[in-house]
Amino acid sequence: MRVSVAPRAPSGRHVRRRLGSALMAAAMVGTALAAPVAAAPQSRTVDRTITVGPTDLGGTIYHVTGVISGDITVTAEATLTQPIRETLAYDDAFLRQGQTLGVGRSVATNGPGNLHVTWHVVTDLPVIAGTFDTSANKACTLSFTSPVPCGAESTGFELIPNPLNLLQPYADLVLQADVKVTPDDATVDSTELAGVVTIGGPESQNEPGTQDVEIPCTTGAGDILSLSDADYSLATHINSKNGPAIDAGTWVGVPPFVTKLSLGQLNLGPQHAESFTENIADPTVKVTALGPIAANNIAPHASAGGPYVGKLEGVPVQFDGSGTTSICGFDSLTLRWDFSDGGVAFGTHPFHTFADNGVFSGLLTATDPTGLSNSKAFSVTVGNQNPVVDAGPDTTADWGRLVAFNGQATDPGAGDQSTLQYTWDFGDGTPTASGGSGSGVFHAYASPGPGLGGSYVATMTVTDKDGGSSSDTRTVFVTKRDVTAAYLGPTAAIYDTGTSFSGSLVDEYGQNVGGRTIRFSVGGAGQAMSATNSSGIATASWTPTQDAASYPTDATFLGDSLYNADSDAGNVAIARKGTSVTYTGALNGGPNKTVGLSAILADATGTRLAGRTIVFVLGAQTKSAVTDGNGVATTTLQLNQKNAIYPLTATFAPAGGDVPHYLGSSDAKSFNLQKK
Repeated sequence: MRVSVAPRAPSGRHVRRRLGSALMAAAMVGTALAAPVAAAPQSRTVDRTITVGPTDLGGTIYHVTGVISGDITVTAEATLTQPIRETLAYDDAFLRQGQTLGVGRSVATNGPGNLHVTWHVVTDLPVIAGTFDTSANKACTLSFTSPVPCGAESTGFELIPNPLNLLQPYADLVLQADVKVTPDDATVDSTELAGVVTIGGPESQNEPGTQDVEIPCTTGAGDILSLSDADYSLATHINSKNGPAIDAGTWVGVPPFVTKLSLGQLNLGPQHAESFTENIADPTVKVTALGPIAANNIAPHASAGGPYVGKLEGVPVQFDGSGTTSICGFDSLTLRWDFSDGGVAFGTHPFHTFADNGVFSGLLTATDPTGLSNSKAFSVTVGNQNPVVDAGPDTTADWGRLVAFNGQATDPGAGDQSTLQYTWDFGDGTPTASGGSGSGVFHAYASPGPGLGGSYVATMTVTDKDGGSSSDTRTVFVTKRDVTAAYLGPTAAIYDTGTSFSGSLVDEYGQNVGGRTIRFSVGGAGQAMSATNSSGIATASWTPTQDAASYPTDATFLGDSLYNADSDAGNVAIARKGTSVTYTGALNGGPNKTVGLSAILADATGTRLAGRTIVFVLGAQTKSAVTDGNGVATTTLQLNQKNAIYPLTATFAPAGGDVPHYLGSSDAKSFNLQKK
């Protein structure tokens, strides 16, 4: 049996239409498919005729011996026709979209059938030769419960024609055939046709039963449901009789009243019989219209699953609509999820992400192919999540320089992102900085840090509007500043003559470094130290005590907690210090008289020099004296020269240790040596 559905044509005629097949459950969870109160049983009677054949029965050769001899070749074919009737019973209350219509089948009944056999005879008997056809019909009604033999026998035909003379022999040939039809595979093939509802099968034709016709919701309301029976199949066992019978005798009587006088049957000699089995299907189709399909009147039952609690903002939530049921079948439904945050999703297990915490509502709407729908409300409890904070990479900066703090944070709940509050603790005890962003914040550290490598740990804390908070740290390595020390002078100096060292200290950013001590050295030996002023200049008094020569110099800053050390080299040339001799003794005297000679020795800065030898030369006479503590050299000279005016000099010529320190000096006078 096949099922087809045809839309009702405008003219009222039934036009056969094939529909897509689908298996539908007779009942879905939570949906009762009870029959309507007003049941309407219906029945349809289906009549059809099975035609089996014509079937070739094969051929047999018979050898005739006796009074006449020769061969008889017989071939035959048989055709069996059999009317069948069955009753289909159903309740058209279930002739509706989404319902299962039970179609009861009665035991098939048979009307009188007919077996028709045709024989083809070829003989070479001497008395008559040629080709003859003969046939026979036999009433035969099949049974679907046990084999039914149907035998057919031909009328005799003369092998020896009626002679004009009496008492001539005759021979008549009578042919027989047996057809036995068994109920094996006598079924209705209920295969599925494309676009036709599957009703199962094959169903045995010889047993009563009920076939369930599931009507999809995709079938159009008002379309005609039809059952199409086809492919009746019978297994037939067709056998020829074991040889024909030949009735032999003689003709008696006077024409035209000649008759046969049988004298018995002739011996046909060696014979054999043929047996055939044919599985024959009747391909004709019988369509039985059961009636129009009513529209579905049972809405789906929506099940939104849940409860949905303990969910988190920013994390996809999976929903479960698998509990939804429909007589149209779950796979045919459209499931739409509407969420109170404006989101929409579709399907059995969709995901939806909530951008903020809170209690959200939703509505699941299930719609079947017939347009009926049902909705189910649900709620989702979503918890807050702390922001994810990144304070940024570690960095290095000199003290006093602005450090950029560009941290960032992402809140799993997109609704909290714009509400995030950022707080920076710089780790040096200074006030924290707060704002609506983790970037654009600057801070200068007053000194290198106390941690390893002079580090500070800065902490960024981010808090959302719901109080969720997270922190992250970054290490700021605060370093000393580099400086440039410069030796500014002097480049020349005089022994034992006061002068000043000068140097400068500037950091790497061009800022003068004040209050730092610069040490000055000459020839590797420290000479003086001085603190820089606000202009970064250090000045130190220095009186050279080194021998006159050229010496390397340097200005060195040893560094401290804020600045790295640096030095600068220079050169200073120390010259011998000048001296002056001032003659203070007598400038005249008489012959052979004793006069006093004296002179004062002082350096270029006026300091009297003690312990130095002054040589007095008066004309040809020379006398020397050593300066006392006041730098005064005093001696006497007895004049032994002639009267005249003589040059007088008092000279200091450095000797010993004074040679690298002082320059010599002299004072010249005129001495009048005359008698008074």
